[in-house]
Amino acid sequence: MAFSLFKKWRIVFYTTEMEHFFRAKNLLDNEGIAFRDDTLVNQQRDVQNRLAGARVYGRTNYVKNFYRLSVKEEDFGRAQAALGKLKYF
Repeated sequence: MAFSLFKKWRIVFYTTEMEHFFRAKNLLDNEGIAFRDDTLVNQQRDVQNRLAGARVYGRTNYVKNFYRLSVKEEDFGRAQAALGKLKYF
């Protein structure tokens, strides 16, 4: 029983597009596949810019978030099959 706490997780989906991420989450949820969200949120950090010799802190449009979904090792094949239905347009 104690070993069930240490199941191995594998990355099954990775993107920088939020819409694709939520579509993938919905597909896994509809298939009943447990997943873990390992999103790296880069937009929360401040980006330092120089403007006319002064330091201006703000956000830039080139900072992206990295969305990643992981599934348990035994669900990896099912998750790949489910995500094969994902349509990008």
